[in-house]
Amino acid sequence: MICDTIKELRERAGLSQAALAKKVGVTRSAVNAWEIGLSIPTTQYVAELAQFFHVHDRRHHRQKRHRRGVA
Repeated sequence: MICDTIKELRERAGLSQAALAKKVGVTRSAVNAWEIGLSIPTTQYVAELAQFFHVHDRRHHRQKRHRRGVA
């Protein structure tokens, strides 16, 4: 689930919830709510988090490769 992924990526990066919040422009309580599953980030914040943590949508890349004939 996205809540677990956000927390895992944040912890791997050695960031506090407050530090991550500052980097993506939300409150610490928003990051906390995402991590415990009380809310989910908007598409905008999912994109910002993915960019910050250098995460790609693997399904999207697989689909593109499949269309080009790459297995």
